[in-house]
Amino acid sequence: MLEREHVVHDLVKGEVRWAPGELRDFVLMRSDGSPVFLLAVAVDDMLMGVTHVVRGDDLLASAPRNAAVIEALGGTPPKYAHVPQVNGSDGRPLSKRHGSTSVEAFREHGIVPRRS
Repeated sequence: MLEREHVVHDLVKGEVRWAPGELRDFVLMRSDGSPVFLLAVAVDDMLMGVTHVVRGDDLLASAPRNAAVIEALGGTPPKYAHVPQVNGSDGRPLSKRHGSTSVEAFREHGIVPRRS
């Protein structure tokens, strides 16, 4: 990761660059041999044929790492789109661990189109 510039062509932010050395090396497997999330999600994306990833701005820095792992495994990275986070009423980012919101709740607020 240290030797080259990393570029992500983000569908929202445009071209985002990280200079050589700006991204540090990262772990792919734990000492017990189990994969960390970064490796698991890269393999999963490849096996499922994921073509687009839309996620919060907080994960922008993981995009070049995801892409590098997928490329190292012989795959083509998906297109990335990083959008502002959706926060709960307490101001904290919503996630699967906090402030779970159903798709129906988003539809009720006009955020997700209603089914026809």
